[in-house]
Amino acid sequence: MRKTASSLLIMALLSGTASAAKIDFSCAGTCDQTILCEILSEGNASDFDVKVTDASGIDIAGGQVNEYLEFEFPQPENNYGVLLFNRNEQVTRINGSDINVPCKCKCPPKD
Repeated sequence: MRKTASSLLIMALLSGTASAAKIDFSCAGTCDQTILCEILSEGNASDFDVKVTDASGIDIAGGQVNEYLEFEFPQPENNYGVLLFNRNEQVTRINGSDINVPCKCKCPPKD
Protein backbone atom coordinates (compact mmCIF):
# COMPACT_ATOMS: atom_id res chain seq x y z
CA MET A 1 0.00 0.00 0.00
CA ARG A 2 2.79 2.44 0.93
CA LYS A 3 4.65 1.63 -2.25
CA THR A 4 1.56 2.33 -4.36
CA ALA A 5 0.91 5.66 -2.62
CA SER A 6 4.55 6.66 -3.04
CA SER A 7 4.48 5.70 -6.71
CA LEU A 8 1.32 7.72 -7.30
CA LEU A 9 2.81 10.74 -5.53
CA ILE A 10 5.99 10.56 -7.60
CA MET A 11 4.00 10.19 -10.83
CA ALA A 12 1.84 13.20 -9.92
CA LEU A 13 4.90 15.33 -9.19
CA LEU A 14 6.60 14.32 -12.42
CA SER A 15 3.53 15.01 -14.54
CA GLY A 16 3.19 18.49 -12.97
CA THR A 17 6.80 19.28 -13.76
CA ALA A 18 6.53 18.01 -17.31
CA SER A 19 3.44 20.09 -18.04
CA ALA A 20 4.77 23.33 -16.56
CA ALA A 21 4.74 26.08 -19.18
CA LYS A 22 8.15 27.25 -20.38
CA ILE A 23 8.56 30.98 -20.82
CA ASP A 24 10.50 31.96 -23.96
CA PHE A 25 12.54 35.12 -23.33
CA SER A 26 15.13 36.71 -25.58
CA CYS A 27 17.14 39.91 -25.84
CA ALA A 28 18.83 41.57 -28.81
CA GLY A 29 20.55 44.84 -29.56
CA THR A 30 18.98 47.53 -31.71
CA CYS A 31 20.51 50.03 -34.14
CA ASP A 32 19.95 52.68 -31.46
CA GLN A 33 22.44 50.74 -29.31
CA THR A 34 19.72 49.78 -26.82
CA ILE A 35 18.80 46.29 -25.71
CA LEU A 36 15.27 45.07 -26.41
CA CYS A 37 14.09 42.05 -24.46
CA GLU A 38 10.81 40.31 -25.16
CA ILE A 39 8.75 37.46 -23.84
CA LEU A 40 7.73 35.24 -26.73
CA SER A 41 5.21 33.27 -24.68
CA GLU A 42 1.67 34.25 -23.80
CA GLY A 43 1.16 36.01 -20.50
CA ASN A 44 0.01 39.09 -18.66
CA ALA A 45 2.44 42.00 -18.66
CA SER A 46 1.64 42.69 -15.00
CA ASP A 47 3.13 39.30 -14.07
CA PHE A 48 6.60 39.99 -15.47
CA ASP A 49 9.49 42.17 -14.31
CA VAL A 50 13.00 42.52 -15.71
CA LYS A 51 16.17 43.43 -13.80
CA VAL A 52 19.49 44.34 -15.35
CA THR A 53 22.44 43.78 -13.03
CA ASP A 54 26.17 44.40 -13.29
CA ALA A 55 28.79 41.69 -12.71
CA SER A 56 28.59 42.16 -8.93
CA GLY A 57 24.78 41.85 -8.88
CA ILE A 58 23.99 45.55 -8.42
CA ASP A 59 20.82 46.69 -10.20
CA ILE A 60 21.49 48.91 -13.24
CA ALA A 61 17.97 49.06 -14.67
CA GLY A 62 14.67 47.33 -14.25
CA GLY A 63 10.94 47.50 -14.43
CA GLN A 64 7.80 45.86 -15.68
CA VAL A 65 7.45 44.72 -19.27
CA ASN A 66 5.13 46.79 -21.46
CA GLU A 67 1.80 45.67 -22.94
CA TYR A 68 3.70 43.98 -25.80
CA LEU A 69 5.73 41.96 -23.24
CA GLU A 70 8.89 43.98 -24.05
CA PHE A 71 11.48 45.78 -21.96
CA GLU A 72 14.10 48.13 -23.47
CA PHE A 73 17.12 49.70 -21.81
CA PRO A 74 20.40 51.43 -22.79
CA GLN A 75 23.27 49.02 -23.37
CA PRO A 76 25.51 48.97 -20.28
CA GLU A 77 29.21 49.61 -20.87
CA ASN A 78 30.42 46.77 -18.64
CA ASN A 79 29.45 43.13 -18.07
CA TYR A 80 25.79 42.70 -17.22
CA GLY A 81 22.99 40.18 -17.00
CA VAL A 82 19.26 40.38 -17.68
CA LEU A 83 16.94 38.58 -15.27
CA LEU A 84 13.29 37.79 -15.95
CA PHE A 85 10.89 37.43 -13.03
CA ASN A 86 7.39 35.94 -13.17
CA ARG A 87 5.37 36.99 -10.12
CA ASN A 88 8.58 37.84 -8.23
CA GLU A 89 10.17 34.45 -8.96
CA GLN A 90 13.27 34.42 -11.17
CA VAL A 91 12.57 32.50 -14.37
CA THR A 92 15.76 32.93 -16.40
CA ARG A 93 18.96 34.94 -16.81
CA ILE A 94 20.67 36.04 -20.01
CA ASN A 95 24.33 37.10 -19.92
CA GLY A 96 25.05 40.40 -21.67
CA SER A 97 27.88 38.71 -23.57
CA ASP A 98 25.25 36.50 -25.25
CA ILE A 99 23.27 39.49 -26.57
CA ASN A 100 24.16 40.56 -30.10
CA VAL A 101 24.23 44.33 -30.67
CA PRO A 102 24.64 45.36 -34.32
CA CYS A 103 27.41 47.73 -35.33
CA LYS A 104 26.06 51.20 -36.15
CA CYS A 105 27.79 50.81 -39.51
CA LYS A 106 25.34 48.04 -40.44
CA CYS A 107 22.26 50.05 -39.54
CA PRO A 108 20.29 52.12 -42.05
CA PRO A 109 20.88 55.87 -41.82
CA LYS A 110 18.29 57.88 -39.94
CA ASP A 111 16.39 60.48 -41.93
